[in-house]
Amino acid sequence: MRRRRHPGHARRGGPHPRPRGGGGQGPRERAARHPPRRDAHDRHDRRGRRVPRLPHRAAHRAARDDARRGAPPRRRGPVSPRQHGPQGRSRRALPRARRRGGRHLPPRGARRGVRRPRRHPHSQGGSVTAAPALDASALAALAGRSLLLTTDWNDAELEALLATAARLAALDRAGRMPALLPNEVAYALFFDHSTRTKSAWAGAAARLGMQPVIVDGATTQVEHGESAAETGAMLGMNVHALGIRHDRILGEGQTFLREVRRGVDQYLAAAGERRAVPVVNLQCDVDHPTQTLADLMWLRERLPGGLRGRRIAVSWAYSPSYAKPLSVPQGLITLLTRHGAEVTLAHPDGYRLMDACMERAAAQAAASGGAFRVTDSMDEAFEGADAVYPKSWGPYDLMLERVAANRARDAAALAAIERRALERNAAHRDWICDERRMALTRNGGALYLHCLPADIGDEVSPGVMARHALDVARQAQGKVYVIAALLAVAKVPDLARRLEEAGR
Repeated sequence: MRRRRHPGHARRGGPHPRPRGGGGQGPRERAARHPPRRDAHDRHDRRGRRVPRLPHRAAHRAARDDARRGAPPRRRGPVSPRQHGPQGRSRRALPRARRRGGRHLPPRGARRGVRRPRRHPHSQGGSVTAAPALDASALAALAGRSLLLTTDWNDAELEALLATAARLAALDRAGRMPALLPNEVAYALFFDHSTRTKSAWAGAAARLGMQPVIVDGATTQVEHGESAAETGAMLGMNVHALGIRHDRILGEGQTFLREVRRGVDQYLAAAGERRAVPVVNLQCDVDHPTQTLADLMWLRERLPGGLRGRRIAVSWAYSPSYAKPLSVPQGLITLLTRHGAEVTLAHPDGYRLMDACMERAAAQAAASGGAFRVTDSMDEAFEGADAVYPKSWGPYDLMLERVAANRARDAAALAAIERRALERNAAHRDWICDERRMALTRNGGALYLHCLPADIGDEVSPGVMARHALDVARQAQGKVYVIAALLAVAKVPDLARRLEEAGR
């Protein structure tokens, strides 16, 4: 029987006709005659067939958030069947395959018998479920609150705030931080220099979906005599949250903050606006609450079991740069003594702190079962300490002299006071946190803390700072989540439920 010739086959010796419909051709011949259009970013298999790309990670995340809100999925071009599965174009990743009996397959890249290293709590991908539980009633009680001093808040309120900060940190590291306050303005006034606090304010606001605005206080009408209350009324009219740093002059910073808050509250009441504009102390002459709360978070993370009975040294240290504010040591002794810690304050003669802060620290230590004592020996403070916090601040009597010179706007007098303060500092160059003093601490391994920037070579030796550089950076990062928590608890209704949903 004669074999039927396929229409696409040519007769022997005859011309080869144009193939119709690809008959008689294998995949390679078809790919050679009809090469696919290749884009610069496309991938292809060995036969020249285009392999669709998975969507970008950011698009994946946005589609996942849409699915959580119940919005229809967005169409963004080809998606691999491996990704969306036979049920539709859902952008949710498929669960890992299971073996018979429900056991999970080992994660990709892991070999049997090889232990994967544990992640540091600050690494990406931390567990959201490990964060402290949130008390909905406690958070609801914080609605509309400002933070001017940590002593204005009771222990339960501070615990609710710190639990919120820990939850926001866990959500952020897991890539699930919700935009709780979109399209709102977070305005900050700085009457002193800053790097970490400015970036923490901007980072916290951006993570919540707000627009951060940071302004040099010297460029405002306050420099021309506008009152703090009038400034607060105007800013309360236009912004949704307000942060202020005013720390150089004793007796002025905290007063300015309270007057600004009074102006904000009076405007909102007169206008009948039922919205919250919290005022956050970003450092004043009395306290630096966002810093000390971040310090407390870091101490709790690194000292399991809490602060009760832990020995913490807050010490003066030499600095040749400038006469620094008293607010950080004052904030530390009035916060840590509330938690049963044994706090030792060390400083040379003439560098005492404000009387109200000293009295408050002593009373709180007695009530909490801790201890508070003062010494003029840095070595004595470091002996057996679990954590040390050596930093500089200005001589108390010269800080008081600044007040009159500042009111008179006498620049020459202020410069002379600064020179005298640095000359007095220079008499105590041996007050440095070095390897010898760190060896005096508990087992020679105490935590080193600093609000930064530290004067390396003066406040702390280069070797000690090099050993603890990563830790103090992580300590500083906690301020982002403290500020975010302050804004969230003051402004977001039903915050506990929304954060629980974001963590699922």
